[in-house]
Amino acid sequence: MHKYTFSIALLILALASVGLSGCSGEANPLIGTWTLDAETMKQTDEYKSATPEEQQQMVAMVSMMTLELTFTEDEILSKTSIMGESKEEKDAYVIQKRDGDHITIASTNNEGEKDVAEAHVKGDVLEMSSEGSPVLILKRK
Repeated sequence: MHKYTFSIALLILALASVGLSGCSGEANPLIGTWTLDAETMKQTDEYKSATPEEQQQMVAMVSMMTLELTFTEDEILSKTSIMGESKEEKDAYVIQKRDGDHITIASTNNEGEKDVAEAHVKGDVLEMSSEGSPVLILKRK
């Protein structure tokens, strides 16, 4: 009986070490919830290079909407609300490349449409861009 208990303990230890070895890579800095707000938007080059009138319009637009992105290991849940109209979407994603704080992600939505985005995580600030879309600067919630 003692020999049987010892074998089970070794098996559990072996399985635990295999499981932990899969986690030895860098932690995914995207994981968590990120929100858009006017103050983080003011950090973009697009905002800084705009005229004062354009800057006012940009701040007004951001104040009329909410954007929240929640990253898990393999999904992005986006919640948007623009002038009272809310929408939620869930996309699958994978990290294609990582170089320091620069991360390239490939996502696929429910309709099978694919997108590639570039992300930079600097502390509690996430800057994301993809072809044909403005740069988003979000803060960790």
